[in-house]
Amino acid sequence: MQSNQKIALIGLGKMGSAIAEKLLEAGLALVVFNRTQNKTEPLQKMGAQVADSIQSAVSDADIVFTSVIDDEALLSVSKEILAHAKKGAIHVSTSTILPNTAKELEAMHEDAGCIYIASPVLGIPKAVRAKKATTFCSGNQTAIKKIIPLLETYSAMVENMGGSISHANVFKVCMNYSLITAIELISELYVFAEKSGVDKAYIQGALKYMYSHPAVHVYIDKIYQRDFDQVNFDMKGGNKDVHLFQKAFLDAGVSPDLASVFESKVTEALANQMENKDWSAVSDVIRRRSGLE
Repeated sequence: MQSNQKIALIGLGKMGSAIAEKLLEAGLALVVFNRTQNKTEPLQKMGAQVADSIQSAVSDADIVFTSVIDDEALLSVSKEILAHAKKGAIHVSTSTILPNTAKELEAMHEDAGCIYIASPVLGIPKAVRAKKATTFCSGNQTAIKKIIPLLETYSAMVENMGGSISHANVFKVCMNYSLITAIELISELYVFAEKSGVDKAYIQGALKYMYSHPAVHVYIDKIYQRDFDQVNFDMKGGNKDVHLFQKAFLDAGVSPDLASVFESKVTEALANQMENKDWSAVSDVIRRRSGLE
C-alpha cells in the first residue's frame, strides 16, 4: 500500500464513517468531508483531517471515496468533485446505484480527465468495522489495482468484476434483490406459523438449515445450467403445491405474496407446454418475459 497516496472521503453516514475508520486504522492519511460537520468529530479524534468543503477535500487528492445515499446525491457530489479534482484522480463510489447511472458517471469522469470506479459494498457497517464485508469493483483495471489494498482494509473479500463499469452495480442489485426476497419469505413464513399456532423457533431452525442445505445448492446450479429436463419436481406438482401454499396462508389470514408471484409464472409455463419440466423452469418464463428467449 502506498502510504504517500492522498485520500479523501466524502459522506459520513453509517457506512462512510465505518470505511473512514478502517482507512485510518490502517495508518492512512485521510481527509474527510460531510455537510453535517459534527459527524466528522470522531474521525478527527482518530487523526483525520477535516475539510470545510468538497473543493478543499478533493483538490489535492489522488483517490476520492464517496458514500452517499442514492443516484441523485452521487451525481450531484460527482459534479462538485470533478469541478475541483486534479487530472487522473480516481473516484471510488461505494454506493448502491443503478447500473446505467454508473455508465453515466464513468462518461462524466472521462470527460473531466478523471477515473470513476464502481465499488459497492455488501455488508452492514458492523461488518465493515469487523473487516467482514465483501466489495465488488469494476471499471478501469489499472486504477482498480491501485485501490484494492484500500478496499482490503475493510473487506474480507474484494471481487474484481472486470472493466465494464456497470457490472459491480448489477451484481450488487442481484445480491440485494435476493436479500429482500429472503426478508419477504422469512417474514411470511413466521407470520403463517404464528397464526397457525406453531412455535416460530421451529421455522427459525429449519430456515438456518435449509439455506445451507445441498437441496438449495441443487437449484442454484440447475437454474444456472438451465437443466430442466432432469426433473426433481415437475411443473404440474409445482402448480399443485403453490395453490396449496396459497390456500393454507389465506386460511390463516396471511397474504401469500411471493406464492402469487410464483403462481403467475407457473401458469404461463403450463400454458407453454412445460408441464413435464422441472418446476425451476419458471426461470425460462422470466427469461422470456425479459426478452432473452
